[in-house]
Amino acid sequence: MIRNVYDPKQQAYRVEFAINVILRGANTTRRFDACFEMDDSDGVAARVYRRALKNPRLMAALPRYLNLERCLESYEKVYGASDIHLMAQKGVSERMHENVGSKLENLIEDLYRLTTPEWTDKELEALDYATEEVRAIFRERRLRAERRMADNLRRGDNHE
Repeated sequence: MIRNVYDPKQQAYRVEFAINVILRGANTTRRFDACFEMDDSDGVAARVYRRALKNPRLMAALPRYLNLERCLESYEKVYGASDIHLMAQKGVSERMHENVGSKLENLIEDLYRLTTPEWTDKELEALDYATEEVRAIFRERRLRAERRMADNLRRGDNHE
């Protein structure tokens, strides 16, 4: 059997193809987009997200290619939207990260306000680099927290 992302019967191949592209850090192509445009797009997104819950490297790369909120919605649709604990945890996690994220952005804005005309281009470049590094660290920690939450929910550590 020839493997083809356009074949409606080959969802498993579309999942594998998408994960392969994401893990390689490759550019997206029409074939990659097609993986999420077939009638089973929720199934593909849910299965990619499910694999990402078990693979930190995939989870870290996923936001570059897919909307995590959309993946989570697909996951809930395919694997059970009745998981109230997952939905509650998601809400708590989102509010916590929004709060921390906005504080981080306020701090960064304050840093830029402190810059003076005497700062050299090299100093401003260093500030830009440091700012992006801090944002990347924050994103990575947020993803790690989301993975831990998902792992706990999968294991049943809901603290009911």
